[in-house]
Amino acid sequence: MSDSQQTAKELGDTRAGAWLVLAVLLLFSIAAPLNQFKVPPIMPILIHELGLSVSGAGLLMSVYAVTGLIMALPAGLIYQKAGPRATGILAGGSVLLGAALGALSHSMGGLLVGRAVEGIGTSFMAVLAPAVIAQWFTARQRGTAMGIWAAWVPMGSTAMLLLAPRLAQASSWHAVWWFGAVYALAATLLYLAVVRPARLRPRHQQDPR
Repeated sequence: MSDSQQTAKELGDTRAGAWLVLAVLLLFSIAAPLNQFKVPPIMPILIHELGLSVSGAGLLMSVYAVTGLIMALPAGLIYQKAGPRATGILAGGSVLLGAALGALSHSMGGLLVGRAVEGIGTSFMAVLAPAVIAQWFTARQRGTAMGIWAAWVPMGSTAMLLLAPRLAQASSWHAVWWFGAVYALAATLLYLAVVRPARLRPRHQQDPR
């Protein structure tokens, strides 16, 4: 095989790997909004079973957002130090841990703690994915890649708005939290299997002319 053929093959492999990484990043990122938006569709059930006020139930959404806001800047600094693999573990692990804590909780206090931990994971997700995309895609492709990844919030929120009422009616509101935890675990394992340190920076950063 000639040098030009070898180069073309390696460039093709890099491009295929980049789109695979993007698909996994999208599935991984969806874990955050999937868990974030599990409260609104079953809020009447939570109010009834936990004896919450309307404002108390609304706090379950607010604490998630506030935690994410507080962690936004630290998440970026941590990514610079820890890199994509460790940051991915922090992102997915926080969502998983928060969802599990909520699933095991039977009080407002436990749910609030779980929601705060989940919010930490969302901050890391929002920092992690664009950084990994920047490493895998050329400047000409990044706009398309970012546009595809930007569907993570509407896809995750829509999925949970449809699934949460069915899960709660079939079992209980705890099933909604367990579903979020299981998804976060599966998505994190997939991310760790595909996005490996040795593959994060492709050899060919420029498109062929």
